Amino acid sequence: MFKKQGVVLQVPFEASDTVATMGLLSAGLGVTIYPKSLADFFGPLFEARPIKHPDFLIQLLLVWRSSDRNKALLNFVEIAKSDYPR
Repeated sequence: MFKKQGVVLQVPFEASDTVATMGLLSAGLGVTIYPKSLADFFGPLFEARPIKHPDFLIQLLLVWRSSDRNKALLNFVEIAKSDYPR
């Protein structure tokens, strides 16, 4: 999805399960794309926005720590929001 938009992702960390993903998000180490069915699992410390894209067969969310003000993160979120509004 992002590659088609000309966005090159830098992925310094990856997690193989939800608990590890939450740990990375809690530390402010990025964003994740997750199934909507697990949105409530993340809780109030995180922001979540739907991603509407024809390539996705299930409804997904972009999730990040709501207090994170990292410029790269905020730019990434703005791209996702502008290309795929609520």
